[in-house]
Amino acid sequence: MSKIVTKRFHRAHLSAPYLRPSRNDNNNVLRNESLELQSQELLNNILEQLRTDRPSERTFGTDMIISYITNELISSEKFDKSNEFRKILQQLRTMICDRSENVRFGTIDALCHLSTLNESIIKQMAEQDIQIHQEILNFFQQFLLPLNVDQMSGKNRKVSSLTIFIDAFNLLISICDHVPDTIDSVINFVGWKQILLKCINIHSSNDLDRMNLTIAAIQLLSLIIDERRGNRFIQRFELNDSFNELNNRLESMNSTETSVDVPSTSTGNFYLQCLLLQMSCSDLNPTSAPNESIFVQLGQLIRRIFNANFNENFKKFIEQIEDDLSNEMQKLQQMYPLYQELRLYLCCKQFCFEWLTNMTGLSFDNEDVNEDEMMEDDDVETTELDPSLRQFIQEQSILSIISNELSNIPFRIDTDHLYGKEIINLMDNYLMTSLTLLHNLIGHHSCLSFTMNEIDKIWNIVFLIAFDDDKMDEDNVRTETQISFDVRKEAINVIRQFVQKFSDNSNKLTMDIINQLKTLWSHNDNDYDLRINIVKIISDYLQKSSTIITERSSMIIEWIRFILNSLTMNSNHSSLIFAAEILDSIIDILSDESIASECIRNDSSLYSLLTNKWQQFQRLTRSKSIQKQNPCIAIVHENMQSFLDYLRNFL
Repeated sequence: MSKIVTKRFHRAHLSAPYLRPSRNDNNNVLRNESLELQSQELLNNILEQLRTDRPSERTFGTDMIISYITNELISSEKFDKSNEFRKILQQLRTMICDRSENVRFGTIDALCHLSTLNESIIKQMAEQDIQIHQEILNFFQQFLLPLNVDQMSGKNRKVSSLTIFIDAFNLLISICDHVPDTIDSVINFVGWKQILLKCINIHSSNDLDRMNLTIAAIQLLSLIIDERRGNRFIQRFELNDSFNELNNRLESMNSTETSVDVPSTSTGNFYLQCLLLQMSCSDLNPTSAPNESIFVQLGQLIRRIFNANFNENFKKFIEQIEDDLSNEMQKLQQMYPLYQELRLYLCCKQFCFEWLTNMTGLSFDNEDVNEDEMMEDDDVETTELDPSLRQFIQEQSILSIISNELSNIPFRIDTDHLYGKEIINLMDNYLMTSLTLLHNLIGHHSCLSFTMNEIDKIWNIVFLIAFDDDKMDEDNVRTETQISFDVRKEAINVIRQFVQKFSDNSNKLTMDIINQLKTLWSHNDNDYDLRINIVKIISDYLQKSSTIITERSSMIIEWIRFILNSLTMNSNHSSLIFAAEILDSIIDILSDESIASECIRNDSSLYSLLTNKWQQFQRLTRSKSIQKQNPCIAIVHENMQSFLDYLRNFL
């Protein structure tokens, strides 16, 4: 079954930290003392510091928040629900529009750090007696709108950095993303249109800060459009002309770009085009294909983005974070342009693949289908792709691009570095989207006419991602890619699709792979999706295995006993769907009469074990309403008793 991707593209990010005057001596003293302080005492000390009259002391209070709370010198679990912490948020709200620029920087910096700790803190920021989002809008009106372009850069600069506005937008994005009700406050704010126009019009191709501010503002608008299901908000704010002008400016910049090694501003321009294209697609009917102009724009983006070679940039980035894990503010500022370049590059690739994933998924899935009902039947075929979408996928060689991307995963390390963790998260999201898109394309293989060479190549790549940690670089030196569990899980889902759609590929499964899948099964008791995929893969392998019947029956008996003995059922809906999938797979395996007779005659107790599990399942799913909730549950109820009668003949 085709899949869609949600909530991966909109993601608030870390900006370069604002470099305030160093107070290392004071920080070191407080850090030593903090080890002896209780959490509540520390929060009271911070609150007292924030309430002083001196701007330097208030700024120091924001530094304390970053030093102690966000660096986990005290646990967020101990403070985020406390009354003292709530008072700190209320006090920070009053400081967002402070008369001192240093205080404003420190306040927004502290709030951004706090927002990365957990969702509970972000939601508190939006509560009635705090409303950080409302004060951010006031901040934009008071300090951003009065600035003209000349005051944002060069000798006439009236602010030390635009980072404060970029961070404020990213904080607002996080709040709106986690608390959608706050979007109404944004779109109803009197000066909102002027704020957007200001950020659109200051875009510059040779000023990274100005470009980032434009990106941040349009990211927020893109999130609003996504939440409100349509770009009528662009029309409401009469922003079409400004967006068209920006898009034309970006196109003219791209047409003059000759370097393959794209600088940060050019990568940012590509990302802006992705955001603008995403917003223009927001009103598309899910069941209809985009118009030709959208395909043209997306095709241009794909060619530019995927032809750029960033391998050296990734190597340089990894070297830098391995050399310095201190997260020292000055070194983070030095690293920021490279981090920003890689972040935007991954976001551009993510957008292209996510758009295609959703289009290939929506051709089968739609919002009227209950998600639980989409626990697919193996015999269900995906519908035909729209001809224009099919032509686009073939002309752009999307399968070949996926193969190249998955076979050239940049170096990946386990790191606590601030920027390193963010790039790794983005990389994981992108890899998962790449695999989900591949899953959909395989589902549509009958109308996409892939060659067997293409299928074999991508099959081998996915197997390496799912089961092999050992990668070799150009000099045959082993490197650790440390693929995350979520990415491996998505790769296993793709393998299931391969096995179902290309029966010959099941012969490539080895006993070593089967044993690895069993181990994954044993270590992930509550991950029903993963376990269902494993059941389907191994069951398909056992049905199509070319081994002699006596040897195969022994393997089948062992597998059926393994899954039935590990199957525990309760009234949880996911548990019942999982049990239905297992029983259905056993019906498939033993549907071959020669196999069934060999298995039951060699191990008659298998029949009793299966009967016992069926009786448990029958008691828990007796209700007709439960059976109607999922087709697999209904199928098992319809077939299981006659299947047991059929097996009884072999006793």
